[in-house]
Formats: sequence, structure tokens, C-alpha cells
Amino acid sequence: MVTQKDDKNKNAIHREYYVEKYAKDLGLVYREIKDLRASVVISGIPVEQRITSGVIYKLTYITHGYE
Repeated sequence: MVTQKDDKNKNAIHREYYVEKYAKDLGLVYREIKDLRASVVISGIPVEQRITSGVIYKLTYITHGYE
């Protein structure tokens, strides 16, 4: 399995984070996207604990077969 991570934008009020996992002979089996925003900056507290808007999206491959 190959994992690709990308922490595109990370600062005190915005966090944009991507994770993709690929399996041999299957392709993409997991994707997680976080695009989070906070309107207030509080020192020492991460954006994930001060969310005022944003998206958390998770896609997980479950099974495949033939019909």
C-alpha cells in the first residue's frame, strides 16, 4: 500500500489536508480531505478544535466483485 499525504495550507485560521492510499492492483482505496476554517485564533489550540466552517470528507473502498 502506498500513502500520499499533502498538508497544503496550515496556519492559525485555516487547515487544508489531503491523504490518499493506493493498493496494488486496485488503485485508490482511501481518501480523506479536510478543509477547515476558524474565525478566532487561540494560542496553543489547533484549528481542528476551533472549527467555524469547513469540510471533512472520507472515502473508503469496501469491496469489489463481478455481477
